[in-house]
Amino acid sequence: MSFAIVGSSSMSPSLSTGDVVAWTTADITDIVLGDIVVYKSSVYWPDEKIIVHRVVDITSDGTGEILLATKGDALTQVDHQESMLSEPYVRSDQVLGKVVCIGGEPVKMPFIGMIGLLTK
Repeated sequence: MSFAIVGSSSMSPSLSTGDVVAWTTADITDIVLGDIVVYKSSVYWPDEKIIVHRVVDITSDGTGEILLATKGDALTQVDHQESMLSEPYVRSDQVLGKVVCIGGEPVKMPFIGMIGLLTK
C-alpha cells in the first residue's frame, strides 16, 4: 500500500486539499467506472505530477489499448476536455493504482498532507 497527498480541491467533496489517501497498485484492466485512480500526468511539469481523479469512462483506441477518461468530482469537464489543462486520456503506462475505498468512500487521513504541501 502507498499513500498520496491530494494537491488540489478538484476531488471535493470526496477528497480535500491536503488529504492523504491510501492506494494500491492496479493494472488498467482491474479498473472500473467510478474508481478513483492515481496516475502520472502526461503533461509536462518541472517535476513529476501525480493526479488523483475518478474514472468516468473507459474506452480504447484503434489498436485496442484501454484508455481512461478521468475527472475531478468538483470539475464540470473530463480531464481531456478541460480548457485550462488538457490532460489526455490515461494510458496503462501512466496508471500507478487506485485509491482504497471502504463502502464506496475513499480511505483518507484528512488534511495531514498540508504539511507536505506547505513545504514545497
